[in-house]
Amino acid sequence: MVNYGYDLSGRLTVLEHVYGQSAIARAAYTLDNVGNRLSVTDEQGNTTQYTYEDLYQLTRVEYPDDQTVNYTYDPAGNRTSANGVTYTYDNANRLIQAGANTYGYDLNGNLTSVSDATYNNCSYNYDYENRLINFSDGTRTIQYTYDGDGNRLSQSVSGSVYGSDEYSYIYDINTGIPRLLVEKDDTGNTNNYTYAGRLLSRIDPAGIAYYHQDGLGSISVITDVYGNPLNRYTYDAFGSPRSVSESVYNPFRFAGEPYDANGLIYLRARYYDPITGRFLSQDTFNGNLNDPLSQNRYVYCGNNPVLYVDPSGRVVVCVGLVAAPEATAAAAAVGAAAVAATVELANEAKEAWDRYWAEEEVFRNKLKDIENNPENWEETGYSSEPATGLRNRGGESIEEEFTNKYTGEKV
Repeated sequence: MVNYGYDLSGRLTVLEHVYGQSAIARAAYTLDNVGNRLSVTDEQGNTTQYTYEDLYQLTRVEYPDDQTVNYTYDPAGNRTSANGVTYTYDNANRLIQAGANTYGYDLNGNLTSVSDATYNNCSYNYDYENRLINFSDGTRTIQYTYDGDGNRLSQSVSGSVYGSDEYSYIYDINTGIPRLLVEKDDTGNTNNYTYAGRLLSRIDPAGIAYYHQDGLGSISVITDVYGNPLNRYTYDAFGSPRSVSESVYNPFRFAGEPYDANGLIYLRARYYDPITGRFLSQDTFNGNLNDPLSQNRYVYCGNNPVLYVDPSGRVVVCVGLVAAPEATAAAAAVGAAAVAATVELANEAKEAWDRYWAEEEVFRNKLKDIENNPENWEETGYSSEPATGLRNRGGESIEEEFTNKYTGEKV
């Protein structure tokens, strides 16, 4: 059973997974006046505290083991320091140096190399759609394939140390955002996944395992049918694992998304590196002048990963509020080009979540039609001028007028 608690503004304050009389997993939040999460306490009483600056970018995290991490940013939202590491960028907001690590890019702005002993000189290759198809660190190689809609169809991991693993995937594409239903490995084993708003269970030859998430959707605990813990996870604020205890296979971690062997998180349209808090490739949305952070095409969730997620790699979603029809409608208007929506992925929110993504897909199709028929821009109310849509940050309003910024790029 899962219990939820909210404050008078409809903001999530408690999420508790219970088996019998025992709490399997618990996340209790304190909030500031605009809904930012100031702290979270787990079922064992461990509390993590968060501090923000005026744009609600995360600036400080105090973990229960007494570790403290401070973050600083430049005016464009690029992280300039964290935990003693200094970050340097070029004029296109591309990370070029982080401590001893040096980063390289192709002409499309995709990360192609990371040079350092820690990273073992990693290389990244992309297809013509700017999708990652190959990763190598000198020890292992990971290859990816995709279908025509950009859904990842397979992953092959090979290396002298790690052996060889191949996985193929089947998705439910009728939920707005594709969700993994079936996963097959190279030995013939099949994992089947079920959902109830969020990921609920995995059925494999060994039996059934149940997933328990926190208020962000991150996997905290996996249990058997009797509520016995099989796997446990904790994460830092941007999604890197802090502690991992596993006895069964699990591909999902931070924000409930696939965590690959190279430490990247697969967010459908793009891959996310939780160490740097950045995507490997640029967002196709250029941002808007009224929201400076939206113009940084690499930053993850406006540097507020405690309250926001980006399951599509295109649209940031706030998970701290109960879904409201007006918020869902506003998010649909923004479509794939903007950052919006207040959705709590639980119970009744499942319906709103599915409706949000269905309407978002309709809006994307409308954008395509407008791009293909420029003569219709005036009569439809769209233009090639910069977008005016705003992300909904901390309950701020989203403007009602939106324009198409995808000029010459695939939506």
